[in-house]
Amino acid sequence: MSDVSNGRIYFSVPPPPPPQPPPQPTDRNLRVLSQLCMQAATPMTSSRSTITPVTTVTFPDEDSRSLGYKAYHTLINGRCNGSDSSQPRPVCLSFGHSVEGVLQKGPQCGFAALYMGARLWKMDSFSLDRLVNIGQQKGYTIQGELFSAYFMEDLAREFCYSQVVDTAKLCLNVIWECLLQGYLILVPYDSDKNYQPCLKRGHKAHWSLLTGCFIVLKHSCKPFLQNCFEQDLDEPSLFHTDIDEDHIDPEVRKNLVNNIEEIFVYTMQGKSRRPGIWSLRDLFASNQNLIQVSPVRNNETYVIPPNGIENELCGKIVLLRPK
Repeated sequence: MSDVSNGRIYFSVPPPPPPQPPPQPTDRNLRVLSQLCMQAATPMTSSRSTITPVTTVTFPDEDSRSLGYKAYHTLINGRCNGSDSSQPRPVCLSFGHSVEGVLQKGPQCGFAALYMGARLWKMDSFSLDRLVNIGQQKGYTIQGELFSAYFMEDLAREFCYSQVVDTAKLCLNVIWECLLQGYLILVPYDSDKNYQPCLKRGHKAHWSLLTGCFIVLKHSCKPFLQNCFEQDLDEPSLFHTDIDEDHIDPEVRKNLVNNIEEIFVYTMQGKSRRPGIWSLRDLFASNQNLIQVSPVRNNETYVIPPNGIENELCGKIVLLRPK
């Protein structure tokens, strides 16, 4: 459930008792299955988005707003070119963390994605090699592979709060709300040759880190966006907002939910320093098709969970929140 106080909506369970020792990883910050999830979850299908995902936009170190601008011109201009110029352009809202890419060494995609979060939150005592060593000591990996969301959840607790969530129980709105509130989200999926989501039944399983959102909205809500968000200096149909770790105003949320046409996510993954901009529907469809490990991977060179990835990886994501 969620709490509403002073016009603000919080992801939480009922408040904990008076101050105690540091909260456990399942504290109120990570109880995200709130009233939002009581909506009917949007069905996931394997159909491709009508807008082609992009993986070649450079994420500038100095300002995440620049990514939103480039995303708008790549996604929206690409869709609108050749269409009726009299039709109003969609309006878009962009937000996210500026995350420095980390390249994996061998099959360390999960550790590389996790390490990007550690670097964002200034966990200087951690390195990619150290995280891999911790995973090996726990018996979760041999070469750096991670075929279990629960292994990832436990490893993340070395430096942050973490929680495995089943995507089948989520509506898409929960993802952008969590990202807007400062969460990072680790998502296993099948990676195509260009690192975009695909459907290979788990044979190309890979890990990505969600860092922000690019939300396409109906043009009719532009006056609302002008009143609530920062309008881009060069593109009047693009709006920006900063990560707000405390709340989402209920009226703002309602207006956004009622006007969303499509949700894209900014992603990072260990085979490129550049971000991906992918359809959230496509990513979830890929996440929910992870049912078997590729035959070329065996139990002698990789740690394969006894329950199989269909139970440990398929349809699972890991929410991260700084302590």
